[in-house]
Amino acid sequence: MKFLIYFLILFNLVCLSADWTIVDIIEPQGVEIGYLYGLDYHDNYLWVGDDSGGLIYQVDPADGSVLYSFQGAPESNHGLTWDGEYFWVAGDYHADGNIYKMTDNGTIVATIPNPGDDYSGGMCWMDGYLWVSVYYPNTQPNLHKLDPVDGSILESRNTVGLQPQGVMFQDANTLWNSMDDNDGDSERCTAYDFATGDTLWSFPVPTTKPRGLAWDGSFLYLVAKAEGSWDQVIYKIDLSGSGTPEINPSFLSYNFGNVIIDQMETVDLGITNDGTDTLEITSLNFTIDEFSSNFEPPLFIEPGNTGIIPLTFTPSTWGSFEGILTLTSNDPLNPETEIELEGYGVFQQPTLVVEPESLDYGNVRNGATTGHYLLLSNQGEQQLIIDEIQFSGTSFYPDYTLDLPLVLNTQQVYDLRIWFHPQDPGNYDEYLELYSNDPDHNPYIIELSGYSEDLEYPIGTVLWHYTIDISWDNSPKAIA
Repeated sequence: MKFLIYFLILFNLVCLSADWTIVDIIEPQGVEIGYLYGLDYHDNYLWVGDDSGGLIYQVDPADGSVLYSFQGAPESNHGLTWDGEYFWVAGDYHADGNIYKMTDNGTIVATIPNPGDDYSGGMCWMDGYLWVSVYYPNTQPNLHKLDPVDGSILESRNTVGLQPQGVMFQDANTLWNSMDDNDGDSERCTAYDFATGDTLWSFPVPTTKPRGLAWDGSFLYLVAKAEGSWDQVIYKIDLSGSGTPEINPSFLSYNFGNVIIDQMETVDLGITNDGTDTLEITSLNFTIDEFSSNFEPPLFIEPGNTGIIPLTFTPSTWGSFEGILTLTSNDPLNPETEIELEGYGVFQQPTLVVEPESLDYGNVRNGATTGHYLLLSNQGEQQLIIDEIQFSGTSFYPDYTLDLPLVLNTQQVYDLRIWFHPQDPGNYDEYLELYSNDPDHNPYIIELSGYSEDLEYPIGTVLWHYTIDISWDNSPKAIA
């Protein structure tokens, strides 16, 4: 007798912790998959209800194609099942608190009251009777067996939570339901021994917001949210599988910072398997060549363990680099995981970069003054010091705010305004010399050009204009 008790305890623990495997994720094509709800399987097809408009879709489980649709409950769907000849459908608060018996073209042939009124969760058919879960109010019992003739409640049962959704029979002895977490319940799919009510199986929902359940004789189907999305999809689950791997990278983005050109900087990307089966990393793909890895697939990671993939950044020139690493794995929820990578290439010595490399002021009225900007930046790892500026003539000169020496750290930018003030008509071709500790560009020569002529302007001629766009009130307040 003691051995039998030990065996039953061990059997129950094994059932509660048994592995399951997601073998496919089905996205019905051409429908608003953000609103999938009730679910049924018969005649080799899935039938799924749309909670946004109440349509019922016939879905090919092989590729997600929608083959046929008809109007189910008015405006919405909170339950769907097939009795072998007719569909039974339930709406939500848009409907009138009834369950509808209808043909596969949407013709209603009978109605019965819904024990969940406007808030049923799911529905299934077994041995000539309807089983309906009550999502709200939060009371027990919340799973009811109904007489399909008049809707009377023939039997009631408790579930492990207060807000059950999908309901299905795996066989005559095993009843399943999915539980929503809207009021704090653990989101799980749970199987009960129909005779005793004991829990046989219980596993967490792959993502969140579980809805309808269905069984095809070999696989369980569950409506729930897609990974990282508000859309609903249908998960095909093997209850006797070896488990499901789940990828968990140590980071989803990484900045290598400043790296000297043609030198290599490496970081280790940790990949943890949070699932219940072996995770296999099958390939890596980088969008640009500056990011790479010496990893050679495949990489196998057992549940609970972490594998390391070294990532390398080697800038080919100065400037910013952004790329994407795509990890391909056997995680069914995340078959492709993207890692955002960035870094900046710099020279080892102080390096002056000037943009643009010449200034052409065009046609300027004689005696006028106009300014253009040069962007001075340090693209070197060491500090850049600009200590002298010389002009070849007197028609161009720097802004009065310039204070030498000008010290720039790596990537630091200084806006240097150069003014052009022609005193006589004609062409102007001069140059500017920037002296610094840049060993390769000292001095850095900038060509300056412009043209001036004497012009007479009729009164009221617009000489220049400027749009004020720095405030919600863009009206000018004073003019001098």
